[in-house]
Amino acid sequence: MLSVNRCERSLCFRRAFPPLPNTPLREPFQLMRGILRMMPIPIPLLLAACDSKPLPVELKQRRALLAGGKVAIFKNTSNKTLSVVAVFENAGFRSEHRFDLVLPPGESTKIGGFEGWQVQSGETVKLYSDGYETATYTFNE
Repeated sequence: MLSVNRCERSLCFRRAFPPLPNTPLREPFQLMRGILRMMPIPIPLLLAACDSKPLPVELKQRRALLAGGKVAIFKNTSNKTLSVVAVFENAGFRSEHRFDLVLPPGESTKIGGFEGWQVQSGETVKLYSDGYETATYTFNE
């Protein structure tokens, strides 16, 4: 299961620049100053989130052959090397583990018991990479 938070430019614009009551549009400098004071996050970060694209990583799972649990298989479907941070979360045990992955183009990387994390059903993994949207996967039966 993949769920990705997508951001439309118009939605980002509305969040970044909410309408101010009783503000004449003839004074754009004062309007912009008021908006910047109200913003909780800097504009470059907001715009970077809007310009991001889906992460080109495919996730598969299989049963572990020797250890218990499952093995997560990450495949880079793009034509360039990706640096990805994978954060595995197990809500039942209230634990998480972070892996820094370097995925060459078209290659796969496996994470399982031998790499330090036994993947269980119901766990989630979040994938982060600069310039791409965060991808969230949930492992099922």
